[in-house]
Amino acid sequence: HLAVAPNEGTLVASFADGQLRFSPVAGGPRSARGEDMRPVATECHQPGALTGMDVCVRKPLVVTSSLDRTVRVWNYETCELELSKTLLEDPLAVALHPSGLQVAVGFLDKLRVFHLLLDDLKLFVELPAKGCREVRFSGGGQYIAAANHSHVVFVFDFLSGARLAELR
Repeated sequence: HLAVAPNEGTLVASFADGQLRFSPVAGGPRSARGEDMRPVATECHQPGALTGMDVCVRKPLVVTSSLDRTVRVWNYETCELELSKTLLEDPLAVALHPSGLQVAVGFLDKLRVFHLLLDDLKLFVELPAKGCREVRFSGGGQYIAAANHSHVVFVFDFLSGARLAELR
């Protein structure tokens, strides 16, 4: 998985052996070089188990989801794990709100948005998007889009949870 911060100043990559690495990229993502990548943490998730990753717009945070049923929030400046939450189901996709205060997690049955607390994730809203394999917030965070394996994209209003569009 690769994730680029929206300002294109940071590239984060996960590798098959479970490592999570980042690199500041002054000239955009195309100027990134492998030798410039630094580890975010020595232990990320078990090898090959990563299902999603996203970089925050306004904070030095990256979120990952894995088949070990965890969602983890990392600070790539301090190279520390900020939060690890074990869930009851396998998360299939993950996205950070641009503010860094919420995280959206896609599951087989729904898309769930959580408030990101100091030591926990608190459920904020559940949205009807089955089989959510990809999820992204809009640049301003007012919309959230979720795509499933049937190539349907659902667009929701972030605050009200209302479904605004279903794109096929």
